[in-house]
Amino acid sequence: FRRGISRLCEFDLTYDLLLFPRHVARAVRLVEEFPEQPFILDHIAKPFIRDGQFSPWREDLRTLAAFPNVTCKLSGLVTEARWDAWRPHRRTRCRDSAPT
Repeated sequence: FRRGISRLCEFDLTYDLLLFPRHVARAVRLVEEFPEQPFILDHIAKPFIRDGQFSPWREDLRTLAAFPNVTCKLSGLVTEARWDAWRPHRRTRCRDSAPT
């Protein structure tokens, strides 16, 4: 797996991280190992918005968002939330990923 990841840059390819909250900390280790490889976090790691369970997703997301080789897709979250529960996640993600 890691050998394949190491070759993606040769072909100008990104790697999508399709994760659930429990996987984000492991993804941090992968991203650290390949600092030149662009990664895309899909669906903000599918947080448990409907249940209001923000931790440890929020903390792990902040760590992952600090890497310059990670971007994020917001698509697909509609299936995870009710609109009345949407705002806290949107604010967290935008704040965490804003350029400094």
